[in-house]
Amino acid sequence: MTIASSTSVWTGRGQETAAQQKTPARAKGHTYTIEQETYIAQLLSDPEIWSFLDGPGEANDFFKSKIDVHKELAKKVNAAFSTIENPVQLNATQLKNKIEHMKRLWKKANGASSTGKRYLSNGFLTLEPRIKGICHYYYILEDLCSQSFFLNPRNPSQLVSHLECQDDMRDYGDEASFESTDEDDFAVEHVPAPLAPFASSASSAPSLTGNRPAGPSTTSKRGRDTDVLSTLQELLSTISEKQELKRKKLSLQERNIAIQERNIMLQERLVEAQIRKIDIEVRKKEAKIEEIEQQKLLYEVEIKRLDVQKIFQQGELERARALPTNCRFSGFHSA
Repeated sequence: MTIASSTSVWTGRGQETAAQQKTPARAKGHTYTIEQETYIAQLLSDPEIWSFLDGPGEANDFFKSKIDVHKELAKKVNAAFSTIENPVQLNATQLKNKIEHMKRLWKKANGASSTGKRYLSNGFLTLEPRIKGICHYYYILEDLCSQSFFLNPRNPSQLVSHLECQDDMRDYGDEASFESTDEDDFAVEHVPAPLAPFASSASSAPSLTGNRPAGPSTTSKRGRDTDVLSTLQELLSTISEKQELKRKKLSLQERNIAIQERNIMLQERLVEAQIRKIDIEVRKKEAKIEEIEQQKLLYEVEIKRLDVQKIFQQGELERARALPTNCRFSGFHSA
């Protein structure tokens, strides 16, 4: 008898669910490199991109769904790392799962950064090697992942009651992933207890703590809209300050790039001027050489003319020397 075995997956909540890897919604695996993870972290570090993905559910102020954002990010990663020999073909579900995994690693590294006294006592000066060993892109996402609230925060009704905790589930339809995340665990484990409908039932219930005084209430002010609005205003002001600092940093970088380009342009012009100066000097030398060549030709012509004149004078001299001899011979014969 053959027993069919099913693959079980640990959900992170103290139990296992079987045969989840056989669902058609699960995407094929992809082995990410350090460069790809760093590139994805750099994309997520943009506050405009992070605001699309950090909200509860699909709604946001830009009317853009998370699945569309994941598709665009997947296209960017595919275009950045695809080659003819090894094309990268990520889809939205794979990238969504990768981002959730990166968030969990960041939270693990963040916990290690707060409990690293034993690590420092072993002779290490900083926690940076340990943090990067867990999550090498920790410092890229530190500004965004360290926020205590979402950039697209929940509605006040979601902050007051636990009845709408299902709104925080990330549903992608046919491409949904069944992997649990730390954020889902947090949402379930921190659900406030439902309020008693009648005061009489609360008073008639037997007391389990006896006469122990009740501690300070931690949920008495959660339902006030003023506290929620003030928190949101503080969050928005913090985000705007960080965005303004980022804009200033980008403007300084652009100015530095412009100054470097100007310096390069001036150096190019200086080199071109030096080249033109050298060309002019070379042309002057060539003109001087041509002038010397012409003078040399003139001297050669003059030398040849003088040689011809010298030969002519020698002939005249020979004729002059021969003339008296003829005269003597002619006088001797006449006598």
